[in-house]
Amino acid sequence: MHTATAPPEDISALGHALRSNANAYHPFAHQPQIGPPDRQFIEMLDAYRESGGLMRLPELASLWHGHGLSGTRRLAHWIQNRKVICFDWGSTLWLPMVQFNRSTMTLLPGFEDILAELVTVFNDSDLAQWFSVPNTWLAGRSPADALASAAPEVLLAARAERHNSAQ
Repeated sequence: MHTATAPPEDISALGHALRSNANAYHPFAHQPQIGPPDRQFIEMLDAYRESGGLMRLPELASLWHGHGLSGTRRLAHWIQNRKVICFDWGSTLWLPMVQFNRSTMTLLPGFEDILAELVTVFNDSDLAQWFSVPNTWLAGRSPADALASAAPEVLLAARAERHNSAQ
């Protein structure tokens, strides 16, 4: 059995050319660059994972319909009137599932009051971000992680944020 191999001088010349040419092919050189908005979205995906994750609006509408809820008029009303966290990324609307009771697809008790404190000081993306990052008022937990078990404390954190942002 005969296998073709390049003469040693050709291999060393190739290695030298690759090392000396800044534009030479490198297996990791052509990875897409992740910009700050993409990085922020990836961080939110990770942060919301424990509390139910993020869902695209069409998927949530299907889930809503799957629960036997008539239409998505209420969901559309909530989004339009900023009664739920909903933000645009990649030309898609995303909603954190933490705000919903998954068995009834209603808002968690106390959630509307929490959101009412914040919608006047945050845009949609910043609102989603606020819920996803650790908060000193919540002993370092994120509001998303604390919401189900400590909604009154999340409300206090939201009030503190609104007062701090107003100053």
